[in-house]
Amino acid sequence: MSNFSNPDHASKRIWSTLVVFIDDDVCMFPSVITLATLKAIHALTRHAVAPKKVAGYAKKSHQKAQRDAATHSNVRFATLGAMVNRVQSKALLHAQLAGVFQARGFAGATLNELAAAAGLGKASLYHHFPGGKAEMAAVLLRDAVARLEKGAFARLNGSQPPQERLQRFVDGFSDYVDGGESHCFIAVLAQGSIAKAHKKLIAQQYDDWLHHLASVFEQAGEKPKRAERVAAKLLADLYGFLLVAKLRSDSKYFRQGIKRLKKELA
Repeated sequence: MSNFSNPDHASKRIWSTLVVFIDDDVCMFPSVITLATLKAIHALTRHAVAPKKVAGYAKKSHQKAQRDAATHSNVRFATLGAMVNRVQSKALLHAQLAGVFQARGFAGATLNELAAAAGLGKASLYHHFPGGKAEMAAVLLRDAVARLEKGAFARLNGSQPPQERLQRFVDGFSDYVDGGESHCFIAVLAQGSIAKAHKKLIAQQYDDWLHHLASVFEQAGEKPKRAERVAAKLLADLYGFLLVAKLRSDSKYFRQGIKRLKKELA
């Protein structure tokens, strides 16, 4: 850097030209112009080059860096798009399989039906789920627990009055089962032949959710034992309304029950 500590007249003129060029673009492309600047400074330290030549060299470096950055950006967004597509495809596959299990039960769902619903051959289905139906059920159960937790029980958290949070929870459960049109996949597995394999997980999850609900009822003024009873009744009502809607083949029975529950919780 000694060339800049005692610059001659030519170097001063070169530096001034470079600074003008930088000032025009530094705000728009700070990281790109830095690379161009470094290359231009390297030229300055070796030779007394004409100002226009140095500015031109820096500008070309700038433009090349811009093209490289654009290419990198396109690749990055293409990769991101592929990742999003994979996530969406996985969610769709799980939804298609869950639909078969809900309609046929675990024992009644055949691999042919599952593969047809997913639009895959049986070999491809085994590629996704080497453990067969048992692995599918385990994966879909985790999905269902996560969706119910996020869509309903998470609404019990927050700073709103407890009655409002309980009403939001009821709305979240209704959304989870599409207003009574769909089944609760957790309940489907809890009563099928696969239930023994997941009995402990389902029971533990139910207890956690029951305690979460009871804690909100306590915040609403209920004593601990009564809070636990009313929390259990609320869950029983929700699943009872859903069962009646299925028995009557009409989701209006579920929606009517939800409306009544929300009035009671107000």
